Amino acid sequence: MQNYKQTTKFTGLASAIMLIINHFNQNFKVNRENEFKIWREIVLLPTRGACIFRSVIITNSYKISSKVIVEDPQYKLPKIYKFKLFTKKEIYDTKFFSDLNLDEAKKKNLVEVRDFSLDEIKEALKKNKVVLLRVNMGPLLRVRTIPDYILLYGYGNNLYLWNNTLTGQTLRINEKLMKEIFLQVKTKCKRDNRAIIFG
Repeated sequence: MQNYKQTTKFTGLASAIMLIINHFNQNFKVNRENEFKIWREIVLLPTRGACIFRSVIITNSYKISSKVIVEDPQYKLPKIYKFKLFTKKEIYDTKFFSDLNLDEAKKKNLVEVRDFSLDEIKEALKKNKVVLLRVNMGPLLRVRTIPDYILLYGYGNNLYLWNNTLTGQTLRINEKLMKEIFLQVKTKCKRDNRAIIFG
């Protein structure tokens, strides 16, 4: 899989989606223009964050077999906002926007609402699938608790291959750390586990 360093702090998921599309279709170019075009397609306004349901709709439109697995499909207010950056109405508008995307993804049979385990993710990677997985980024970045998605594209020798769009590098995550950051989505981030499996 090609590497790419995202060009803004808001385009991590857009950059990952771009890399996934390129992985399955090399005619799709990895560049800033496509990063922004995808961001435009998946952004949840007014927050500038990305919508996982819109992301799976986009990859599916490129004929990439895709499904999103969520334990709870409802939009939750990100902890960091606390109504300081956005008004309450803007947050409710974002939830409405997310629900529209969820409904569209459900109509296309792209959403599974159920529990899943890290073993399921590992098995998908062993079958050469690509996975976007929500984890607690804090331990990876040595910062506070941050629920976000990482792009995984391989597994072997008890290591997960992470295409890190923050640095534009491939990094390896060991079993112990992966289990920790996966479980912390619930225990520290107070969010549900989510993943998109491609391929």
